[in-house]
Amino acid sequence: RFKAIARLPDRSHAGAATFELAGNDPAASGVVGFAEQLAARSGLRTSLSAPFDARAIFRAARGGDDLARAVVDEEARRIAQHVVPIAAVADVALVVLGGGIGTN
Repeated sequence: RFKAIARLPDRSHAGAATFELAGNDPAASGVVGFAEQLAARSGLRTSLSAPFDARAIFRAARGGDDLARAVVDEEARRIAQHVVPIAAVADVALVVLGGGIGTN
């Protein structure tokens, strides 16, 4: 599940929506699942080994690991797929990501 909260700058209106991600899960389980798939079918250089962990993937990406960087790039694309439609409707000036993904 993904929860979106929109609030106008003057705080006069606020709204929230929760919706299913329909297969492009940007949560930690989605990161790990994509890493497993990519590792099995690509020849990308990596220091990671199964079982994969989202924290280790982000740490490896910061260190230049090719597989981890590809996973993080896909993670950013998946998040953008969910943020862009909300931003277009709510006309937001700033999007803040929280949780483990937001801190990475």
